[in-house]
Amino acid sequence: MKDKKYDYKRRASAEYKYFFFDPEGEGLIFFRDEAELMEYAKISVEDYLDNVDGWAEEVEELCSGVVTRIVKKTDPQRRSGEVDAEGYDKDGVWWGMECEERCNYELLPLEEK
Repeated sequence: MKDKKYDYKRRASAEYKYFFFDPEGEGLIFFRDEAELMEYAKISVEDYLDNVDGWAEEVEELCSGVVTRIVKKTDPQRRSGEVDAEGYDKDGVWWGMECEERCNYELLPLEEK
């Protein structure tokens, strides 16, 4: 039973890079420090103990680690000007009718603060 309020986030960052995954619990969460992750993990593992049948097999799906890379937006481009009826700009680049910005995404190293 987790009575304590734990400090975790739903997205990784340089500050919250220690992760814990529990598919039957909170899913994938990120902690600021390893000590709090380990405290949370110990309680999570214990939650899989069933007083009647022993351990639930799903306990083997729990895992933790340290994030080294995250997906980041790269090469952002703002649309300059209008688009035609099909969503193309004057240079023939397709933007659609609503899009004001385009970019790529890449798996890049986590930046330390």
